[in-house]
Amino acid sequence: MNAVAAAFGNEDEPFDAETWLRNKTADLIGKRPAEWLSHGLFRTTGWDLAHRVGLSDLFWRSSDREVDGADAFAHLVSNSLGPVVGYVKQIYTAMDIAKRGNKERALEMLLPKAARDLLKSGRYIAEGGVLTMKGDRLLEDQLSAVELFGQALGFNPSRVAEQHAANTAIKNAERFIEDRRHRLLNAYGEAWRKGDDRAMDAVREQFFAFNQHHPRYSIKGDTIRHSLRTRQLMHNRAQHGITVNPKLSDLRDDAHYVVQ
Repeated sequence: MNAVAAAFGNEDEPFDAETWLRNKTADLIGKRPAEWLSHGLFRTTGWDLAHRVGLSDLFWRSSDREVDGADAFAHLVSNSLGPVVGYVKQIYTAMDIAKRGNKERALEMLLPKAARDLLKSGRYIAEGGVLTMKGDRLLEDQLSAVELFGQALGFNPSRVAEQHAANTAIKNAERFIEDRRHRLLNAYGEAWRKGDDRAMDAVREQFFAFNQHHPRYSIKGDTIRHSLRTRQLMHNRAQHGITVNPKLSDLRDDAHYVVQ
């Protein structure tokens, strides 16, 4: 799949080979048959059995989002060092969730698998459906008794698994486009700061290519001027290499021990 993505993708347009194939199959034979074809007839139960009994993640668990740089290295280390390190990472994740005020979800994450699945099924009943960490509804309707029973046994409802996968694909594509747009504006701003007209012309050509792919999110003259003004404002506010919110500028006095 990654080789296909590399062949069809480009700098301005994200391409997820698995999502593309799923969409084409669904258009051809229908969404439900396409799901069965992709994950097996076990999906007719309404449970995500393939994820539990499949071997694809037995030795290497793939990330649920696109990662690179330090995040990619952290994922590599976590996978390489085994389940003990994975559980330690889970503890830190639970602590972070608790700090953000969702102590019930944090506790759920720390429980053994069997207890966690049972508690999750009960949460789905109490909340009247499947909600995100922010309280947004993941599915339009409630889970059936069969789906809730499967969750209590440790099998994620297939509708939940499918929606999570679709959401991940959407957010990965969004992140790809926003990162590309941000990099282009930064490149133009850097060329403008240096007074490099040739580099600015080269970036303008890349603006044009980006705008052809994303006309509703295009980089226009107003966008460029706003970006340059913001860069200049941040540059003017910077002191000793950092900028601080003007309303919190007195924080600089909290570290006044440095000899100037």
